[in-house]
Amino acid sequence: MPKVVMAGEGTFSFSEKAEDMLRKMGADPYDISRHDSRLIKAVEFLGAKVSYDGNPFIIEEVVDKYMIVCFNDGYEKLITPENADWISSKKH
Repeated sequence: MPKVVMAGEGTFSFSEKAEDMLRKMGADPYDISRHDSRLIKAVEFLGAKVSYDGNPFIIEEVVDKYMIVCFNDGYEKLITPENADWISSKKH
């Protein structure tokens, strides 16, 4: 099952160590998909050291499609077709 990286308690920003590791793997840390296997490896290897503020990132499994909603306080929510709270326009 595919995996996606999200911010935990802090913001989604990389430490210098993480940026260096991603570049060595051939990835641009400023233009990388949250489901990129190189990012998953960096998060698994570095743990809390991957993030700028020291808060560990979270790895979530997804079936296929996903969307990450970012709030002003840095909190992120993973939206998938399975957990979306859809509102029907056909209901009055």
